[in-house]
Amino acid sequence: SGTPVNLQVNNPAPVISTVAPTVESVGAVSPVVTVTGTGFVPTTVIQVNGSNRTSTFTSATQVGVTLTAADVSTAGTLSLTAVNPAPGGGTSTAATVAVNNPVPGVGSISPRTVLTNATTPVVVTVTGSNYVPNSSVTLNGTARAATFVSSTQLTFQLTAADLTTAQQFVVAVVNPAPGGGAAAAGNLSILQATPTPV
Repeated sequence: SGTPVNLQVNNPAPVISTVAPTVESVGAVSPVVTVTGTGFVPTTVIQVNGSNRTSTFTSATQVGVTLTAADVSTAGTLSLTAVNPAPGGGTSTAATVAVNNPVPGVGSISPRTVLTNATTPVVVTVTGSNYVPNSSVTLNGTARAATFVSSTQLTFQLTAADLTTAQQFVVAVVNPAPGGGAAAAGNLSILQATPTPV
């Protein structure tokens, strides 16, 4: 009989061809990206910006990866690589997934009417959906600073100048690019206060 020979079987080098979807929204809940390519093995791990993520091996040509809340917390670009361990193995070239701001959902405002003699600043609450930390509010198209409370609520302040005369403001919420967009929140009426009798 001959002398036994040990044969080492190496892991292949992974290659990423495509990812789907190529765009996720800020705030998406546990989004899964399907990575398609070649050379995947049961121990293949998908890294996002260099850190391991929960990966699900489907076949030698497909692996799923679950993005974390931190991955989609702000707009930007994620770099995905496939890593096969030694022996052999290696790291693929990167594919990208864009994280875009969502279009804000149509909302409502409270209060909807304010008197010209109101004590300023008057805080107005905007309620809707898909708000992000850098959402802004516009009054008749002019941007106003907004305070982000949650993905469903923003606040902004009316100034003394807003209350000088009776008028109506069209209030909208704007999410910036990438992605983003604008959505109406409602009309805010400034009503003339009735003079107090002397």
